[in-house]
Amino acid sequence: MEEKMTKYYSVIMLTFCLGLTGCQSFAELGRQERNIPVYKDPPQSSENLARIRFVGNVTGTSLLQKSDVPQEERDLVAHTMLGFYNDTRDIGIPKLSYRPQDYKGYYFEIKVKPEPTLIKISTDVGPNGACHTVFLITPEAGKDYDLNYDQKENKKVCVMHFNEIVRDATTGVTVLKPAPYRAKKYQYTLSFND
Repeated sequence: MEEKMTKYYSVIMLTFCLGLTGCQSFAELGRQERNIPVYKDPPQSSENLARIRFVGNVTGTSLLQKSDVPQEERDLVAHTMLGFYNDTRDIGIPKLSYRPQDYKGYYFEIKVKPEPTLIKISTDVGPNGACHTVFLITPEAGKDYDLNYDQKENKKVCVMHFNEIVRDATTGVTVLKPAPYRAKKYQYTLSFND
């Protein structure tokens, strides 16, 4: 009987040790990032930059600006072996009082240079499938923008709204005004050479 108990305790201890070691290794994998760098705001002063708020799809979004050296896309938020780390980043872009739902989930605000910018969005599979799209925008210095990408708005296509955030002169309320953008052919690697 004592021999059975010793084997039983040995199996329990071995399982515990392997589980503990496995969890630590798994956590370490989660901290390792993939090779795509994470976007960082440019060092120029704020008045020479534009600001963009990404709403609706923060993970799976990367961007490339025309003057980036080297010419490689950057993820909006970090991606690890365990997936994207969702994070809200607020740098003070005016909120829309009539759209409080935009700020309940994740949203991410960045500063960008006022130049042609490619934005690639790849969503996880949802009820309507996954979306993979690329858009070309040219933000202007000193302006704020709202980029809202919604794969649930229409059952047949994913919908992107790109708007400038402005204050209505009559009411004084912050509103959205459509801003120009162009859909591009989706490519695995972003490039201005197409």
